[in-house]
Amino acid sequence: MAYDGNVIIANVLGGQMCELWVGKPGSFVGMTQLGYTDGGATLSVTETTEKIPADQSFFPIKIQTTDLSGDISFKILESSLANISLNMPACRVVGNKVTFGLYTTPEISMMIIGEDPNGAQRTWKIPYVRASGTFSYHYSKKDVQSIDCKFEIVGHNGVDPLTVEDSTAIKVTIASGTFAYAGGQTLYLVNGESNAADALTDIVAGVGDANALTDGLAIELMLWSASAPITVTHATGIIELDDAANFVMSETTDKLYLEYNLSATKWVESHRVS
Repeated sequence: MAYDGNVIIANVLGGQMCELWVGKPGSFVGMTQLGYTDGGATLSVTETTEKIPADQSFFPIKIQTTDLSGDISFKILESSLANISLNMPACRVVGNKVTFGLYTTPEISMMIIGEDPNGAQRTWKIPYVRASGTFSYHYSKKDVQSIDCKFEIVGHNGVDPLTVEDSTAIKVTIASGTFAYAGGQTLYLVNGESNAADALTDIVAGVGDANALTDGLAIELMLWSASAPITVTHATGIIELDDAANFVMSETTDKLYLEYNLSATKWVESHRVS
């Protein structure tokens, strides 16, 4: 006899917009940001088990897993051709059009970046997914355009099919307008020099290969203390901000998300909370 158990973790990144990144299957390097989700994302994991009975026991003497599957679903806000094709099985993008037909639905890697319950960065990494389910897209000039997306997690030997990672914060103090990136660290609580108000112009590589700046690095900046506001400056150094204007972090709830562009050798703003 088999038992099918379905575990649904609804809106693990719920009630917020999350960044959506896709890339080559099995790799999280050189990914492309496709936009933002609407209302978080939902992870569903289903386990099928087999109960091993025994004549001398009313309870099974062993329960073993016979199948494990998972999928991830969300709404994506932007209705670009790339996003339309993202969740349309058996299609491909050619120039300025999407064609549907007898094509193989590809596997891709996916990364979703949002916030944990404490407001720190939470990142889902799924090395192999493929579009699944029924494609449905309602188009109306008067409505906000969004696309319902559903992806099946694909397993590969020796590869974790899904990881969910929360950032741990470290305090950094600005020195001469900069601080150093610490390899693998994504959340930085920024303090001014001598615990005073200060300006941040650069974020440089740390010492050693583990602390190098690589393409697609994503970090989050928050304020260490409201008594020492930090002005993140636009284009004074290697930081580029939206609207080509400085951003003053004056509250401990302010957040700035940056991504590193290796070819441009710049930190580029992805979004902010203030």
